[in-house]
Amino acid sequence: MSSLPRLLLAFFFLLAAALPASAGDLHGTLGYGVADSHDGESAHVIDLSLRWKANTRFSFIHQHEILAGHIESRPLPFLNRDVRYLGYGTRTYFRKHWFLGGGIVAVDNTTEALSSWYQFATTGGVQFGRASLTLRHLSNSGFRGRNRGETYLTLGYNW
Repeated sequence: MSSLPRLLLAFFFLLAAALPASAGDLHGTLGYGVADSHDGESAHVIDLSLRWKANTRFSFIHQHEILAGHIESRPLPFLNRDVRYLGYGTRTYFRKHWFLGGGIVAVDNTTEALSSWYQFATTGGVQFGRASLTLRHLSNSGFRGRNRGETYLTLGYNW
């Protein structure tokens, strides 16, 4: 199965299985930022997070999260492809404004930095009103290929 159908299949599965019952429960962040440098070349990133309250017996999980984004290519061999990703994760808030999260994402292109179609996502950040600062890392933890991972920082607008 090619990458795009796999990405769409994952998206529709997540959407059907996890979205909240009412749109009023849905929160989101649209962020723009820069990915960490690989061999002196950084990349621009657009990141979207859709979140809703978790009704689970695990009190440390506060929100479910659907992640989507775009990491632009770099003018380097093996990093010269744009990468789009889509996935699912959870978030935990502490000290009112701070958050941590984790999840799994699928990517539509592989590169030396993201060497498999699946990646783990780890997230940390802070929210103040309508603004957020998010640090996210995508990596397959070395399960397949060299996989340097992508780390990026975004400034986002919350709604």
